[in-house]
Amino acid sequence: MKINGYDISGCNARQHAFTPGHLEVNTNSEWITGAVLPYFEVSHVNMKSFTVTLIVKGASREEIIRNRSDLLAKLLDVVDLELDGFSTKFRAIMTKHSESEISMRRWHKLEISFEGYEYGDQISASGTSSVAVNNPGNVVSPCIVELTPTMGVPEIHLTGICRDRFTGEDMPVTIEDLVTGQTVILDGITGLITENGELKEVEAWELPTMNPGANTVTCDSDKIAITIKTLPLYM
Repeated sequence: MKINGYDISGCNARQHAFTPGHLEVNTNSEWITGAVLPYFEVSHVNMKSFTVTLIVKGASREEIIRNRSDLLAKLLDVVDLELDGFSTKFRAIMTKHSESEISMRRWHKLEISFEGYEYGDQISASGTSSVAVNNPGNVVSPCIVELTPTMGVPEIHLTGICRDRFTGEDMPVTIEDLVTGQTVILDGITGLITENGELKEVEAWELPTMNPGANTVTCDSDKIAITIKTLPLYM
C-alpha cells in the first residue's frame, strides 16, 4: 500500500485487509399522496466509505506506536491511496481510526476508515470536428477539454461535454473569440476555465464530464484542435 506514493513498508507496516464500499446514492424520488404514479428523479452519488486494516510492527512497543503515529500523520489531509490488489486508486480523507495491541511488543493492528472516490488512469483522445471518447469508468466522470484554434474563430459550439444532470439532455457549450494558437481549457476537475492561463468566460451550464462507455464530442468548426482528458470514476 502507498500513501501519496509513499510505501508504508517504510513505517514497518503492511496492508492486512480492505473492506470496500460503493458510492452512496441519494434520490428525491417520491410517491405523493393521491398521485396515480410516483415521481422519479435520477439518483445522484456521494462519497464512498471504505476501511483499510494495517499490521504495524517494530522492535519495541514504543517503536510500534511511533510507526503508527507516523502513518496517521501522513493521512491528515486528502491523499491518493494505492491499495494492494487494486489497479485503480482512491482519493480520500481519513474519517476515523482505531488501534489494537494484538502483540504489545511485536505488532499492532491499525484500522483506518476513509471517505472518497475510486478512479483509474487518465485517458486521452484527440481530433478536430468530432472526437470519440471511451470512458472505462462506470459512473459519470470529470474531464478536461483543451481547444487550440489553428486560426481565429469568432464563435464555436461544442456538444457532448455537458448535459442536464436530471434529464441527461445534452447542453451545448458556446465559446467566443478564439485566437490562433491560444488554448482554451475547460477543466471539469478543478472547475477552472482558462485561456492561456487567464480566466475566460464561456456559456456553459455544467462542467465537462463523460458518461460511462462511448461518448462523442463535436464542434461546429474544423479549425479547432480538440483534446479530451477523462478521469474514469467507479461506483
